[in-house]
Amino acid sequence: MSAPAPKHTPGPWKAVIRHDALDVVVAPDGISVCTIDRNRRDESAADAALIAAAPETAAERDRLKATNAELVKALEGLMGMGGPPWTRKELNVVGAARAALAAAAKGVS
Repeated sequence: MSAPAPKHTPGPWKAVIRHDALDVVVAPDGISVCTIDRNRRDESAADAALIAAAPETAAERDRLKATNAELVKALEGLMGMGGPPWTRKELNVVGAARAALAAAAKGVS
């Protein structure tokens, strides 16, 4: 069993420019989550926007993991009902879904 993942600062986060030198990702309470040096102006702004999307991205990842688990369960139920003979491709899809769930369980949740 893996250790519980540490909690992140609640979102939504937003990328803002506090002064000309820094892009800052800010939490709803106004506290800076991170500061990005603006050595590469275009990339720094894009990096800040990407980091600001992290809470929503994590929530979507969790939703997709749950949906994938439900789909695998449904497929396994259908396969157990003695329906049409299952092709190697269909069996591979179920196997790939199981592997994805196992990999996700090892990652950050």
